[in-house]
Amino acid sequence: MIVMCDSQVPEWINREKVHIIYHSDFIPEKYLPTFSSNFIETFLPLLPLVEEKFIYGNDDMFPCRKLSKELFFKGNIPCYSIYVRDYFETGPGDYLRRNAYNLITGKKQYKKVVTTQHSVISFKLSLLQICFKKYKKTLLKSLSRFREPQNYNQYIYSFYQMMEDTIINKQQKMISYSLKPEIIEKIINLDLKKYDYICLNDDVDMKETDWKKIQNKFETLFPKKSKYEK
Repeated sequence: MIVMCDSQVPEWINREKVHIIYHSDFIPEKYLPTFSSNFIETFLPLLPLVEEKFIYGNDDMFPCRKLSKELFFKGNIPCYSIYVRDYFETGPGDYLRRNAYNLITGKKQYKKVVTTQHSVISFKLSLLQICFKKYKKTLLKSLSRFREPQNYNQYIYSFYQMMEDTIINKQQKMISYSLKPEIIEKIINLDLKKYDYICLNDDVDMKETDWKKIQNKFETLFPKKSKYEK
């Protein structure tokens, strides 16, 4: 299942194998259009066609090897990493983590932040729906079409599961890079099969030739065509 805007469906997707969920399928019309991931993730509990146990990842997550169900769930218990580190005022996402934790716990974080590993997260739909209903007024009031300091995102749901349900604190083996032309060769020389995921954040300085090198790396890693492609 892929969530996207109506006009963004890639031609190569095999529509017989992939469910395309448009923003308009689960976000109320009065809030559209939007391209803020914070905004979109606030409405995760309203996603259609989702089973009780599901996993969610952003479009910068790339699996590097075959992954087992046990990486994400042990029975009915979600598995993901929760830890505490220093708060970064300019760090991407830390204000979202602080907002979510403070709302869920009623506490205040300042110098430290509770965070989940930036990876693919395991969710139980029923818990997300309870959380959304409980904090709906606050969540809707926080919405903005562009990213703003008062926003919430998927962290509110991973923290709610942590507080209300047993989770297994399990770290995935992954590596993360902000893509810049000067580190392309380093990525190309990585043994990606050592990792569950690699996270690649794009950059405005990336050129078409740089993207081609990354594409070739993945084609070497996965030489066979996926069933999700035409």
